[in-house]
Amino acid sequence: MSTTFRGSVDGAKRAPRRYRKIVPQDGSGAKSCETRDMSKVVAPEDLHSVALPYGTSPFLLHSSNGSVRINHVSVESSEASAEVIVQGFGRGLASRLTPELALSLLWPSTTTDGLSLIADGTGAIDENDPEALTFTVSKAVLHRPAPVDGSPAC
Repeated sequence: MSTTFRGSVDGAKRAPRRYRKIVPQDGSGAKSCETRDMSKVVAPEDLHSVALPYGTSPFLLHSSNGSVRINHVSVESSEASAEVIVQGFGRGLASRLTPELALSLLWPSTTTDGLSLIADGTGAIDENDPEALTFTVSKAVLHRPAPVDGSPAC
């Protein structure tokens, strides 16, 4: 199973999706449309600085035999690096880990309309520390959920 950018079949990068949200204007009761990006691309080497406000406890997602597995992990990263050290990933992942296994780290938004941080990549167990996984980021994105409040499209 391979990971592709934003659900594309060929892995091609596409412009971020946009949605329009109805917002009140100046308390007059009139409504206008505000266009907001659904996602913003994050360069892999910028992941450290973008992830700082989200903390060091994201979810690690991986697929095994057609089902998705989720682990709550701890991470460490350094500036200008596309690598993240992951700990607490569990024995199950360690036994299934191959260079081809696609992994994702998810830092969920702390608000209903905020941005979640998602990083895709691959991982390798550290030879000197079997409790540490080096996650190499191939792509990352800040992603906003689509509106669910029934707002009409503009």
